[in-house]
Amino acid sequence: MKQQEFEVLEHFLQRGGSLRMLNDVEQTELNVLYQYALKLMACRDHEGAKRLFYLLMRIDHWNYDYCFSLGICCQQLHEHEEAIYCLARAGMIKVDNPLPAYHAGLSYLALGNKEYATKSFNASLRWCQGHPENDDIAVSAQQGLAALTKEDCHVN
Repeated sequence: MKQQEFEVLEHFLQRGGSLRMLNDVEQTELNVLYQYALKLMACRDHEGAKRLFYLLMRIDHWNYDYCFSLGICCQQLHEHEEAIYCLARAGMIKVDNPLPAYHAGLSYLALGNKEYATKSFNASLRWCQGHPENDDIAVSAQQGLAALTKEDCHVN
């Protein structure tokens, strides 16, 4: 690939383009892979699911479901740094969804990063405000914050 072609491709991807667009991949084909990956996850084959979610995310890095599912899968595998990256990507795609921030908080907590866990749980709570359908997420985020506070009390 010539340097000029590479720069055009790079510019396309940076402006929101995806490999799915370049190769004209049908969404129905990707949906089959996604459903299979979800089944693998349900059967606790997290490694197999991770490979498919990763492939899907590479094909269409603007798809919330692919990014979020890969993040959850990585979290199940205790690969928290990678989980945080994927969850942050999902959070950028759907900025008003409290789930990515909540799950990032769990991964930060698992890594011992209390400061960022607190920020993530608080962000999740802010996105839950005024949305009763997210009450269960808000309760979980409050429990995460309470666990952090309780942990701080035991340390002092």
